[in-house]
Amino acid sequence: MMITSFQNPLVKRIKRLKQKKYRQQEGLFFVEGLRVVGAAVQAGATIEQLVYCDALLVSEFGRSLLQKAPTVEVSAAIFRTLSQRDHPAGIGAIIKRTANDTLQITSDGVYVALFGASDPGNVGTIIRTADAAGANGVILVGDTVDVTHPAVIKASMGAFFSVPIAAMSEAAFAEWAADIRTLATSAKGTVAYRTADYTTPLVLMMGSEREGLAAKWLDSAAQQLTIPMHGTSSSLNLAVATALLLYETQQDH
Repeated sequence: MMITSFQNPLVKRIKRLKQKKYRQQEGLFFVEGLRVVGAAVQAGATIEQLVYCDALLVSEFGRSLLQKAPTVEVSAAIFRTLSQRDHPAGIGAIIKRTANDTLQITSDGVYVALFGASDPGNVGTIIRTADAAGANGVILVGDTVDVTHPAVIKASMGAFFSVPIAAMSEAAFAEWAADIRTLATSAKGTVAYRTADYTTPLVLMMGSEREGLAAKWLDSAAQQLTIPMHGTSSSLNLAVATALLLYETQQDH
């Protein structure tokens, strides 16, 4: 039976999942779009329910996904209120939230540690770039944006489900990274990022968009890297800076 009422409990529940506190309370989050839902299915994510609109779901690939989990149909008007896209594809998923507090370290591993990252678009883009560059994981350290924020998922373009992601306190990160080479970026860095030593296992420590890295993390790094700035800008976007470093790590592989 198609859901047509805006007062339906499921509709209200999905709307609540746009808020961090409800995502944490219920241990769920909502994603939408062919690429993202497809990536969730392929990765074996625990999907509680697929939500679709028959009138909007014209993709054969999208329709094939409906065989992968329990489904519920909603009207076009309902789906558009649940969507954050101008032209929704007509499919979404309620997914069980999994929380990782550590990552496995491999001898050739490259990891990104984000300290205090607050912009969900940046975090999602970094996850996507980590996937593209073959990194082994992304760590959110301390007070950061919630990794299941809709904008994080959207910007990751499905990589959210393929890149290992962990959230750690600063103390937990310090213990985890005790025996791993760490690099940091700094406006006062003395090592050009293209000449840095990217010996693995390696963690790229990236500071928040506004504050950068705290002094204790800069001091603990094996090298403090600098990215040349030739124009009037004093710094690069966090996701752009991370991308430059991630691809430099591949030069030695």
